[in-house]
This record gives sequence, structure tokens and C-alpha cells, in this order.
Amino acid sequence: MKKAARKFGIFLFVIISWVSVPQFIYAEIDLTLIKQTNLDVQPLDIAASADGKLIFVLARGEIIVYSFAEDKVANRISIDKAFDRVTYAGKNNVLILTSSSSKTLKIIQVDFIYNIALDGLPFKGPADAAVTIAVFDDYQWPYCARLEPLFQQVLDKYPDNVKLVVKHFPLANHKYAHKSATAALAANVQGKFWEFHSQLFKDYKFINDAKIQDIAKELGLDMEKFAKDMQSPAIKSIIERDVRNGRQIGVRGTPTIFINGKSLKNRSLPGIYQVIEAELKKTS
Repeated sequence: MKKAARKFGIFLFVIISWVSVPQFIYAEIDLTLIKQTNLDVQPLDIAASADGKLIFVLARGEIIVYSFAEDKVANRISIDKAFDRVTYAGKNNVLILTSSSSKTLKIIQVDFIYNIALDGLPFKGPADAAVTIAVFDDYQWPYCARLEPLFQQVLDKYPDNVKLVVKHFPLANHKYAHKSATAALAANVQGKFWEFHSQLFKDYKFINDAKIQDIAKELGLDMEKFAKDMQSPAIKSIIERDVRNGRQIGVRGTPTIFINGKSLKNRSLPGIYQVIEAELKKTS
């Protein structure tokens, strides 16, 4: 009797457990072919970038970089033929290659080079400089203001090799950021962009309509022309282009710095020097 009761208890436990566990219902799967590309090599392994825009196809002796957005092979990187596995670490933007035959591991830094529109923007340094620093700025943000002395040190160190360009990226929560960018570009029409730019950062805590007018007067600008240029559709278009360009390449805040199209991660002076030196080595 006890044995029968024990068996019934176990049976009842199994029934209750089965009922209490969520029963998963599997939906049907619809598969749609998006793209198909024929490769001229035999693929050994694949990996994808964190945003899914690039696919790295490992073949014997090379990595084929396929652009998903453009539907084409964007680059081919020669490597040792011994490597037979590839992984992409998105957090650090590195490719990790391993070889089962030679028991080797190799880590390759992946730098994405973005197309940054610079036409019509004022700059410091030689027009044909080997290295271009493009910084997305907001005139009401203290972190942007703090970088100004650092950029001047960079220009002083590389007077013949580095060009600095400001891209305007006024943040929506800063009331006078857009108007400040407009004013700086209006001052540029009269050849006073960098003076206006510097003064805006010096006074970033106090920027308002009156302060913008005061800066223009202190710099000796033609105030009637300045007021007219503040309404210029061309200047408005430049700022809109900068914001659109920034969003396209992943800019979410300021300051965001690119050196020859590559996003700068280490914004310290040694970090900037390191990237510049690497770029100069390529040109030499």
C-alpha cells in the first residue's frame, strides 16, 4: 500500500511539474533570401561587424571584407595561409585569427574610415595636410571647450602636417548651440571664424542672444552684414549637412573626433599624437 502511494505521489509530482512548466509554442519560420554573392575563393570561416554592415570572410591566405550595404567586396587583406578561424570582437573592433596547425593567435585592429564632408568649412593648418582632424562640436558643452587648448598644442607640434576642421553638431537640449554655430559661420564670412569660435568657448557658460551680439561687436564685425548672414540659407544648410553627416557616421554626442576619417577613442594628447604619427608613417 505504501509502495503504491509512493508511486502515485511520484506520478502526481510529474504531472504537476509538467503543467507548471511553460509550454513553448513554436511559430512558423519564413526565410527570405536577401542577397547572394559568388566568391572566387573557398571560405573557411566568417565573422560580422557589430553593426552587421561588414562581413569578414576568411579564405586561405586572405580576409575578404564584404560590405553588406553596398553589396560588394570592399577590401581584401593578405594574411598567413595557416589561419583557419576568424572571430570579430565588436566591443574593441578587433579581428581574432587562429591557426589550428601552427597554434597561433593574431589580433588585428579594425578601423572604419568614414567619409566626412569638409567642403566649405573653415580650417586651421595647411589645406593639403597629410592628417585632418575633424571635431564635431557644440558651443554650449564644456567638454568641447576643454579640448581647445589641446588642439592648439597639436597644431603647434605639427604645423606642416595637420589640419583642424570644426563640424557643427548642436545638441537639441542646448538652447543657444545652434544659434552659436550660425553666428560662428556668419563671422567666417567676414574672416573671423576662429576668433568667434574661441570666444564662444571662453563664454560657453553665459551664451545667449546678447552675448553673441557682444562677441560680434568686440571682433569689429559689420553688424548689419552679420545680422543678414545669421539668416543665410547657405549657413543653415552647412549646419544641417554637418548634423546629418554626423548621424550617418554614428556621432551621438560631442565632442566626437575623427582623424583621417577614423574615430578617435583616446582623446588624450598622447593618444592623439599616437594616431597622427601612425598616419604620417603611412604617407611617408
